[in-house]
Amino acid sequence: MLLLLLAAAVLSILLFAFLWNLQPHFWKMVGRIPGFDLDQEAFEKTLQEEAGKYTLPETGSTEQDAEEQLKGFLDLADAYTGMAVYDEESGWYICSTYPSIMDQLVFGSPIDVGYRMTRGKGETFFQTAVSFQNKDALINITSYHASRVVYPYFFFCLAASILFFLFCILAFIRRKMDAVLQIKEEVLRMASGDLTHSLPDFGEDEIGILSEELDHLRLTLDEQIRQETASRQANQDLITTMSHDLRTPLTILRGYLEVLQLKKAPPAMQEEYLERCLQKTDDIKNMTDKMFEYALIYEETEQIDPVPMKIDFLAQCLNDNCDFLQLAGFTVQLSLAETDAYLLGDNIILKRIFHNLFSNILKYGDKRKPVQIVSEMDAQTFKVTIQNGIRQDTANIESNRIGLQSAEKMAELHKGSLYVFQGEDTYSAVLRLPAEQI
Repeated sequence: MLLLLLAAAVLSILLFAFLWNLQPHFWKMVGRIPGFDLDQEAFEKTLQEEAGKYTLPETGSTEQDAEEQLKGFLDLADAYTGMAVYDEESGWYICSTYPSIMDQLVFGSPIDVGYRMTRGKGETFFQTAVSFQNKDALINITSYHASRVVYPYFFFCLAASILFFLFCILAFIRRKMDAVLQIKEEVLRMASGDLTHSLPDFGEDEIGILSEELDHLRLTLDEQIRQETASRQANQDLITTMSHDLRTPLTILRGYLEVLQLKKAPPAMQEEYLERCLQKTDDIKNMTDKMFEYALIYEETEQIDPVPMKIDFLAQCLNDNCDFLQLAGFTVQLSLAETDAYLLGDNIILKRIFHNLFSNILKYGDKRKPVQIVSEMDAQTFKVTIQNGIRQDTANIESNRIGLQSAEKMAELHKGSLYVFQGEDTYSAVLRLPAEQI
């Protein structure tokens, strides 16, 4: 905007100078119109001829008496011409006549302003000697005929320059306002829900940056809405599927329990029915765990309420899960670091992290290879590394990585990280949690 103002000002000044330099040519062209300009030679000749008809007042006469005596001679000057009569011998001022146009408000004010602004450009002055009946005199003649062209032409040049300056500024402002209006239309379009229409590019100024950032906002909103729609649909599908899947084992479980309650089962089958009931409760538990893991992954606003706890709590969780692995037939090699460090976390969510990791070992781990678990304290990070072999018959086992994704999300809630590496026959997971030394 500043550069535009400076450029427009310079160009306006140059335009005024160019037009004003054409003024003499314009005056010369207009001056050819008969009666428009004062014919200096003809006017001097008329004054010399008419002066012989009048007598100059004697020395000591008042100016009013002189004007009355030379009234007819002074009336030879028109409204744009002024004359002053001086005694040629003594140089004394005798009388004068003033251009009547200067006394008219409509013409006098512009002439006065134009005279000041053009430094008398519209005024013509010349002198001539005439002979009256009794003595000679000098006549100073001031003509304002040129003011009828010079001053209007000056105001025309000034107006043209100002209009050019305003045109440049207003054209720039209009262009920017058109851009603002286009952005307004696009914002209203976005507010109505249409996020597919991109905002136009308006360059690298403030409006262009605003348009670009709004377009980024549009893309972000569109992506978030798509993700939210997909998440909502996934949750809806999950609820529908889980409700259907839960209904079957619950119905079977209820049937077994009713048979046992009514004591209609043979004594030899009661143990088997109880075993089947326990199996169905395990199925229901696995399904509900999966539903909670799905909810954790797709819930964007879940937060935890961390409390200070010692690293010993994590060591206890590792020991408990290692005992369970050993009962399941795995060989465990456990190495725990001794430290007095503590961390901020949620004990229930931390238990769920290890539950998911060790459940993964139970599902895919090879019992012929030892499960190696190592914990260590490094600077301000508590690190747990779990490594085990992978069974060769796991290719047909369905996996959707929901457990690992939920564990990663739970680690992020604690400002930590979980990295999983899987080779051909080796599986390892590295959990890092921020901790402080006491």
